[in-house]
Amino acid sequence: MNPQLLQHYVPLSGKEQQNSELLRIGHPYVATNTLSDRRNILMANGYIDIYRESRYIVQEYEHTHNHVEIVYAFSGDSCHIVNGDRVSMRSGELLLLNQRARHKTPTLTESDVVIYFNCLPQFFDKFLEMSGDNGSAVRRFITGCMRGENSPDGSDYMYFKVGGECMVQNQVENLLYALTFNKQNQLHINQMTMGLLLLYLSNLDGNEAFESGQSALIAEVTRYIEEHYAHGSLNDLAKRLYCDASRLSKNIKQLTGSNFSELLRNKRIPSAKPLLQTTDLSVLEVARMVGCSNITQFHKRFREQAGVSPGDFRRQAGV
Repeated sequence: MNPQLLQHYVPLSGKEQQNSELLRIGHPYVATNTLSDRRNILMANGYIDIYRESRYIVQEYEHTHNHVEIVYAFSGDSCHIVNGDRVSMRSGELLLLNQRARHKTPTLTESDVVIYFNCLPQFFDKFLEMSGDNGSAVRRFITGCMRGENSPDGSDYMYFKVGGECMVQNQVENLLYALTFNKQNQLHINQMTMGLLLLYLSNLDGNEAFESGQSALIAEVTRYIEEHYAHGSLNDLAKRLYCDASRLSKNIKQLTGSNFSELLRNKRIPSAKPLLQTTDLSVLEVARMVGCSNITQFHKRFREQAGVSPGDFRRQAGV
């Protein structure tokens, strides 16, 4: 990263130092805005501007935007709640939000530097010209932004894990440098730079570096179940994702075809098998270790999935 950019964005401002102290003593600065309105500023600044998210503040509500927002994790890790989905970003990653996205950022600490590129839809004219009709998810997303519509893919955001993509990082740094140090009369160059950045992102369609809102939610649910299948709950997951449990339940069912309880059960029985094969724990102890308090139900579910009882499974394994 360019040393001038590091010097400009990493140090805490005086206000952030005050916010840190307020947070420490239990009286945090709370942001309560529900609409990020930068249209007039953007019209005056060539359709694009940037700002760094303030650290050590508490955002009380989700907010929306009347512009397109590109979130860049300049350094550190940061969590973003978008339409109830939890997106955990690492340094160098990008998050594209359309005008309909509801967005909230939990409190950032000193090492977590987040930069926002705020753009009016017309700023992306050059990208559409450069990309032609390439049919990429990024082009469909930007087209939806320009029309003020939901993305044709059904998501209000796109998440790119591109911290190690040198070509992407070069374009972000070039654009950030130009906007930070106020290079004049660079609208065309800035549009070209953004166009190149989005073209590189377009090439990630179908790549594991790209996640839509739906795939990001599935990834979070899968990760939670892998780590907490024994004692996890829908309410705990909803709390971690900063979303409503009822809405989360419906989304899980819609995206996976199974409800949350079924996903837990489908993880518990496979997790019980190696315990039965490699330990001398009783069947009851194994059931409890994987989160099944009802031994009768454990036997029933195990037989449904394994075709034999837990005891027979253990004997077949020679334990």
